[in-house]
Amino acid sequence: IDQAKAEYVHVAHLAKEPAMLTAIEKGLDVHAWTAHLISGVPLEIIAAEAKALGETTSASEISECRRAAPWQGMPTALRLAAEQLSPDASLRQFGKTRNHAWNYRESFMGYAYRTGTSIREAKRLDAMQARAFPKVVEWQERIKWEVQKEHCLVNCFGRVIPFIGPMDDKLWNSACSAKPQSGVADATLAAMRYIYAKMRGIVDVRNNVYDSLLLQLYMLKSNSLEDEVVRLSNIICACMAAM
Repeated sequence: IDQAKAEYVHVAHLAKEPAMLTAIEKGLDVHAWTAHLISGVPLEIIAAEAKALGETTSASEISECRRAAPWQGMPTALRLAAEQLSPDASLRQFGKTRNHAWNYRESFMGYAYRTGTSIREAKRLDAMQARAFPKVVEWQERIKWEVQKEHCLVNCFGRVIPFIGPMDDKLWNSACSAKPQSGVADATLAAMRYIYAKMRGIVDVRNNVYDSLLLQLYMLKSNSLEDEVVRLSNIICACMAAM
């Protein structure tokens, strides 16, 4: 089981950002949603492109896809602007990259270095995302103030995270990522404790990687296959609820 887009959900609630909360409440693909808010391209076109391209970085495949319908039905200015935003990945992949950068308050210099984007373009993307998610900018400022004042943060599970040293961009970035990252890790730990306390002998945790658990479930030979599917599905749902 996996906490899908868990850090995005944490940041959305911590920042009380309406645009992000809307995506969560409506069950939207949050990466496609971010790409939509930044680019203006309709969600259905972003979804169709993502389905066709997957995670390819082939510029020729991407260009070919965007020469076909439904891209050609968009206004020329919008299509060209979208192509400039993400020439070597689908718009959904672009949205995913921007979400990760935003959740961790990655600097425009760091983003440019990591993605090969120009510094000028990275600055422009930061400004566009700030307009799309203004409450996140305000939350990041509150995090900075809290660390400067208290020299620590407290996550949603009550864990105290200390910070030492003068406030600079590196410390600020670490502070902004600390609450969502530690919250996701503590939620996973809570699920492991629940499984150990309530489901020992029914479920074993075989592996844990940050926000995901690999579980081994034991079938009852006395049940029919249909009954076992229902029983095991309920067990998985209970484990996921604990996260």
